[in-house]
Amino acid sequence: MKLILASMASIIAAPGLAMSGPVNLKCVLDDQGKQVPLEISLNEAIGTVTYGRPDTGSSRTAPGDFLPERVMFGPFTLSRTSMQISRYNYDSSMRILGLPRETVGKCEILEVKRVF
Repeated sequence: MKLILASMASIIAAPGLAMSGPVNLKCVLDDQGKQVPLEISLNEAIGTVTYGRPDTGSSRTAPGDFLPERVMFGPFTLSRTSMQISRYNYDSSMRILGLPRETVGKCEILEVKRVF
């Protein structure tokens, strides 16, 4: 019985061991010619994404859908292959004003340097 429980525990724990820590991204959205900076921290191990605008100091942590080809969180979709990010604008006034409902941009992975 102990052997079975130990085997089950190792199977359950194995996927978590394979996952690395958070991945940090620096992105820029092109919002009608205006460059909008966005910083993102993807934590697939716990299923969350923290994202924010460094120019305004705002940030938010939300659940993320980590799919094989993309990650979806809040109004954003991030391609795992092209690193393109898109933001869907839900506001109905966008339609009235004739503004695009989707804003796209590009992300790059930030290298995390250890300080100790």
